[in-house]
Amino acid sequence: MREIVINEKKQRVVASPLTLFIYKKEFKKDIMGDLLSFQNLESNAENYDGMIVLQVLWAILKTAEPFSVPCFEKWVSELEHFFFDDTELIGEILGEAFEGFFRGAV
Repeated sequence: MREIVINEKKQRVVASPLTLFIYKKEFKKDIMGDLLSFQNLESNAENYDGMIVLQVLWAILKTAEPFSVPCFEKWVSELEHFFFDDTELIGEILGEAFEGFFRGAV
């Protein structure tokens, strides 16, 4: 569990087995495969998919606060903005996910 700042608001995120269920239920695919797609980005940046970042972020937010985070579509529509060039934030999002699912990953 960690806190990250999204649009100047501190929010808790958690990657746990519940996250696997939440992600699969919402997106009809496994989060592990999507996370592994980020491993080769340095050599092939064309594979970067910003939607996966948002999906992972939503799932770890929903895990931390299951009753206060709305469905994905509503949550995205309420995002004021999201800067995909904020490497610190992206690193925190993916860091939480990798630390939650892969031993010694980060």
